[in-house]
Amino acid sequence: MARFFKPAAAAAGVWLALAAQPAGAAAQVKNSGTLVVGHTGEVTSLDPVYPYDAASQSLIYNVYETLIAYDGSSLERFVPALAREVPSLKNGLISKDAKTYSFPIRAGVRFHDGSALTPEDIRYSLLRFMLTDRSGGPSSLLLEPILGVPSTRGPDGKIQMDFQQAAAAVRVEGDRVVIKLKRPFGPFLPVMARWSYVMSKSWAKAHGEWDGGAQTWTQFNNLPKEKSYLFDHMNGAGPFKFVSYTPNQGYFARSLFGQGV
Repeated sequence: MARFFKPAAAAAGVWLALAAQPAGAAAQVKNSGTLVVGHTGEVTSLDPVYPYDAASQSLIYNVYETLIAYDGSSLERFVPALAREVPSLKNGLISKDAKTYSFPIRAGVRFHDGSALTPEDIRYSLLRFMLTDRSGGPSSLLLEPILGVPSTRGPDGKIQMDFQQAAAAVRVEGDRVVIKLKRPFGPFLPVMARWSYVMSKSWAKAHGEWDGGAQTWTQFNNLPKEKSYLFDHMNGAGPFKFVSYTPNQGYFARSLFGQGV
């Protein structure tokens, strides 16, 4: 089975063929410009706020960039990604009460459609991740530490979230995205290294997604995954650029190095 790696650093050029072949069959390789990846399950959605399965997330992680990333195979060390620095008590980017995290954002990063990434895109992406809150989805990973609740909805399924509470907890201050937690949460950096996917706010809005406003977010809460334009479209800032997707028949993506970062 071929393995799909996210490069440690971007490099110009095309990802050439890496497909598993029986011994002695190398001379018979066809479609040498295609990377074939085997998964145990079908990709369920390309929208970062919906899937919780490994097949979907392994693809999403290679197209959408996160604020910070794991340092190699370590689960305790982190490196900057879209953020210029990894927050810590030592550098002052984590408050003394361990409830406020500041992420200074890199300048000059572009999404795959060529638009510039801004701190507001990051704020939008984090809020959208929480407020979409698909039933059984990953939103609780940010809802719990940031807002202190497992869901935006009560036991009766009705929305009980105060948008202003969420808006105040994730804000932009100059070139920084500042996140205020409900209470100290030790695993917050590991969560951000894996789930802080960033998309273009203007691109999402232009394709019928949430506009970022307080009056409209409930319209996008817990919608069926197929209702989202992002179900089968992607526009990230990561090292791989999405090309196309055919649901239930696998996916084909011609990947380029050097996109966005």
